Amino acid sequence: MLQLPRTEMYFLTAITLLTAALAVKLFSTGLFRTYRAFTTFLVISVLRVAVMATVTLSPTRYRDFFIATESLHLILYVWIVMELYSLTFRKYDGIRTASQLAMGGALLVSLVLSFLSLSTDMAARSKPTIAILDQFMIAERGVVSTMVILILIITAFLAYYPVPLPSNLILHSAVFAIYFLSKSALILYRNLTGASADRFISLGVMGLAGLCLCIWIAGLRQAGEQTAIIVGHRWDPSEAERLIAQLKGMNSALARISRE
Repeated sequence: MLQLPRTEMYFLTAITLLTAALAVKLFSTGLFRTYRAFTTFLVISVLRVAVMATVTLSPTRYRDFFIATESLHLILYVWIVMELYSLTFRKYDGIRTASQLAMGGALLVSLVLSFLSLSTDMAARSKPTIAILDQFMIAERGVVSTMVILILIITAFLAYYPVPLPSNLILHSAVFAIYFLSKSALILYRNLTGASADRFISLGVMGLAGLCLCIWIAGLRQAGEQTAIIVGHRWDPSEAERLIAQLKGMNSALARISRE
């Protein structure tokens, strides 16, 4: 059985219920067909807690279970971000194809940039031997920071090009940007201060997750797939038309290149 301080247990129970509620909402509204990666992440998150709550694990086995399942979460994070890119460019086949081809390179570059920033973490934990969990947390911040960079790229695109997108997608992207950025900052704090901050970080991450889940539950709606919102240059119609024409030209050029 999972043994946690009472406060953390209450937080974990509440978050698990919220996660399950959001998964049920996605299935009941049919949104799971659009957000497959996100739905998979929610289901696995609930199963993860269910296993921890019903199976007796020693401290070492619990650490290994945490690292294994958190690694799976990191893989799902990458899938979720790739899904966001695909949904953002779904009406622009040429750009979508090019972005999918470039995703591997962009992810590699982002990983390199993120891991270069880990020198702060490593300098703060410059002991001859760093615990396995500490090593994992340092690496995790690199991956989470990478997700922040990739989502910020989408945000910059939406801020510049007046592309009409479903309100669900804009909300989903914004919440994930906040989640990844905040989680990266919390993990950095943990890496700088050491394991003594684990409880604070745990509560911080759970509180952050709970807030994001509440926003998703309240904001994601079936009607949100039909309600289009324009973010970039909505205040300047003439400039918006020029940028849309530019985007369509870019899309056509990339579509021709992909067919050749």
